[in-house]
Amino acid sequence: MRGKWLIIILLAISGCSLLLFKNWQTSPGASLYYLGKAIYSHDPRLFSQYVDLEAIAAQLEPALRSQGRLGGILAGNSSGFKSKAEAMISEFIADARRPNISNPFSILLNAAMGRPEGGQVAVMISLSPSGIGDKAMLGFTLKLYPDEVWRVAGISEDDLEWLLLYCLGLI
Repeated sequence: MRGKWLIIILLAISGCSLLLFKNWQTSPGASLYYLGKAIYSHDPRLFSQYVDLEAIAAQLEPALRSQGRLGGILAGNSSGFKSKAEAMISEFIADARRPNISNPFSILLNAAMGRPEGGQVAVMISLSPSGIGDKAMLGFTLKLYPDEVWRVAGISEDDLEWLLLYCLGLI
């Protein structure tokens, strides 16, 4: 009889653990962890699973146009901006020479998230204890996609230009 209860308890613990893991896998926190893991391991493929590169490129293009900086990046080829921006971001993530985060949990541990509302959540990330240059925080939006994965879908207007200059190595 005692062995029967032990099996029931172990099955209940296993079931609860599985439910908690499934819940974690579909949370904004898990997406931040995997984003950090992609940055830490220089893995652009994993990074692109948690960042909507097309949405970021679409947001980046008008910001650069309004500042007159798009021409130098594209040299007149406006139709290829999204693919060029996606390639530039992927190259930055894959670059083993770029400054790296201290561990895959860095982004998750340094993040302050709002409450998910309407399938979106605002996130602020501390870049490091002292910041990078004059920048201490980076703000962006995570959006819940139909495949139940939270992805970065937008960067705050104030941080967009800074992030581009940082990726280009100009900061």
